[in-house]
Amino acid sequence: MATETRSHNGWLECHGFGEKPEWMDRGARQKAQATKMKQKVAQAMKTRRMSHIRGQPESLMKRLSESNTTEPVPSCTTNSAPSIPASTHRSIMPQTHGCNDPALLLQPDVHRLSPYDQSNFDSEYQSTFDEMIFLSSPTFELPDIPAFSAENVYPTHSPAIIGELNDRSTGYPIFQNQTDRHISTSGTTSIQMLPITSIEDAVLLAHFMDKTLNWQFRFCWSDGSGFNRGYFIWLMSKSRPLYMASLALSSLHRNLNKTSGLPQPNLRSDDHMDRYDKATEEFRRHYKTQKPADDVALLACIASFISSSFLHSDKIDWNDYLDVGISLVTQWIAQQPTEVDPKLHKSPEDSSRDFFIGSIIRFHILSAITREAPPSLTDSYRKLFKSGSSPVFLEGVSGCENWVFDHLLGVYLLRDWKRRTRIAGLLSLWELTSKATAIKNDLERRIASNVKDIEVLRKEHMQVQQRSRYDICVTTHIFACAVSILLEVIVSGAYPQLPEIKQKVERALESFTYVGDPDLLGELRWPILVVGCVVEVEQYELIRHLVLSSQMIHSAGMSDLGGLLEGCWKSRETGEVKDDTFDFSHLRSQRTEDVLVA
Repeated sequence: MATETRSHNGWLECHGFGEKPEWMDRGARQKAQATKMKQKVAQAMKTRRMSHIRGQPESLMKRLSESNTTEPVPSCTTNSAPSIPASTHRSIMPQTHGCNDPALLLQPDVHRLSPYDQSNFDSEYQSTFDEMIFLSSPTFELPDIPAFSAENVYPTHSPAIIGELNDRSTGYPIFQNQTDRHISTSGTTSIQMLPITSIEDAVLLAHFMDKTLNWQFRFCWSDGSGFNRGYFIWLMSKSRPLYMASLALSSLHRNLNKTSGLPQPNLRSDDHMDRYDKATEEFRRHYKTQKPADDVALLACIASFISSSFLHSDKIDWNDYLDVGISLVTQWIAQQPTEVDPKLHKSPEDSSRDFFIGSIIRFHILSAITREAPPSLTDSYRKLFKSGSSPVFLEGVSGCENWVFDHLLGVYLLRDWKRRTRIAGLLSLWELTSKATAIKNDLERRIASNVKDIEVLRKEHMQVQQRSRYDICVTTHIFACAVSILLEVIVSGAYPQLPEIKQKVERALESFTYVGDPDLLGELRWPILVVGCVVEVEQYELIRHLVLSSQMIHSAGMSDLGGLLEGCWKSRETGEVKDDTFDFSHLRSQRTEDVLVA
């Protein structure tokens, strides 16, 4: 018979190796539960070790799911909240919230486990089991947890979380209300919209997010864009046409971008164009069968197809896509309210739509430099730019602020007015000069103000956000200088020796010295063309150097721009185009393909 040994030393009471006193033992029910839990955990441990030994580790999640499907579910008390439909979501946790028997929470599939063998059990886990005995206490109760449902989740306005989700956006809440939780994609909301069926697709998708998107929309990370990379991923996940268009653009860009760190595939041009053809076919099918007026993904597709023309202008005609985009922009403008509260936070859908609307507007306005008429929506665009609550900010799309595009449209209208009155024999030089002076005075005032901002930023130690703002100020300044040159050419003709034009050209060439990143030149194709067409012969090499300075020349359409400039210089040297009758629309007839300058 074991004897009990006790020693008393102050507050310490010790027991020897004899039987424990009865008051130290717990009830029979608690002992049984503790023993049962030890066995269950030990069985799971042994099964896992045996699986690793066989080299075929078994997934715990798989065992749990199999257990749920092969055994009856224990009776549990659950909340009456709606659950996730099985067709769209799969639960990753068994429905055991609020069970009366906590031991069932860790119950595996006992039919698949080997009998418990104490000899194979590591003694080092004994302390862990002792610590888990508290679960068998009669006072221990798991709280009732309501069943999870996506309908009950609303992100809070936490600066830490929202800052990560919104990247560099304004920090607005991701969802404002229930209507914001679903994007309008006109029937393209299937849960299987990213069919990554091959390694090549995965690599192209990674290249698109890492490089192509930055090339396509360099300034979309600025605060004023209201758009970010996360929004684009969200759009792709809900639209198969946009997903295919993005991979096609990534394939073209990756093949031509010699600075890419990824290994270049040995694919022919036809292989890349095959992706483009499939993407356009998917786009046309969706466009014909759905209502595209409010489809954000279609706007993004159009922007991607137009951008593809920079990579293969000889095979991709951007005019048709721009026409489709203009029709969608026309409908969007007609639906705009007369007054918009600028403090109203936009949903991701609205922000994305405004961004891609601005992208199409940018292409529409800048491409008019080589056309004989101003954009068809000139009046609507100018009204939009002058609005104090304009939803479109072109600085996030092109790096150039709205006021420059407003003045450019004014110059286009002046060009059109001069052409019409000259043909009718009613051109008045006084009226022409008066109209031009009004544009010039306001333009020069805005240029001077923007230069001050550039100088302030240059003197500061710029952080990443300030660098983005600096690039926007520089891009705006260069575009504005080019607009001032275009204004002088319309009034006086393309005479490089004229003091007014010579002074404006020198200022524009000097503005390029503000550029710190050579790749920024890829966003300056339009001003380089305007400046390059009216420089003197001695400055041809300087323009050639600007065209060749971009490290992304092969993927930014700069070679096409160089071809346009060389053709312009040749036609002026041969006398084919006179300085007094020079018009940028003449450049369209010099090449077999219509090069997009934007």
